[in-house]
Amino acid sequence: MALKFKYASKDMVPADQAGLYVERDGAWVLDVDGAADKSKLDEFRSTNVALLKERDDLKKRFESIDPDEFRRLADEKRRLEEAQQVKA
Repeated sequence: MALKFKYASKDMVPADQAGLYVERDGAWVLDVDGAADKSKLDEFRSTNVALLKERDDLKKRFESIDPDEFRRLADEKRRLEEAQQVKA
């Protein structure tokens, strides 16, 4: 029989396994290193999936843009605008 990670109350913990559980945040959780609640892992996974999708969408949107060329053109535009203001 597999051990359950979390119980809502101490009464729900099987008597022969009571020593393996500790109270944390109002619940009784299995006292092990490196274990995490499944709901927390699911939350991390869904967040990671959303972030990867957002990253891929941004990469696709800007894949043909050269950042150095953009900076050069922006500097040239700024220089031309300043020159036009000086003439005016």
